[in-house]
Amino acid sequence: MGQAETGYHKWTEEELVRETVSNFESLEGVASVEWAVNDAALIHLIRVTRMDGVVLRLAFECWEEDEGKAFDDAFYSVDE
Repeated sequence: MGQAETGYHKWTEEELVRETVSNFESLEGVASVEWAVNDAALIHLIRVTRMDGVVLRLAFECWEEDEGKAFDDAFYSVDE
């Protein structure tokens, strides 16, 4: 079964970031959004410029599955 039959899409890292960037672009008060990728570090850099000129800088870091334990452990301390 494909995506059309199940309604399920297996998102890739790049697709998720692209969708997030697209959502930023549609927010009220946002003048521009820029997106760059640092392939060596697996980091997606996003610069959001608001209408008032303030610049917000965001980074999405991608972790390989075998590196994810330290990342996931941070969520356990939040839940406790």
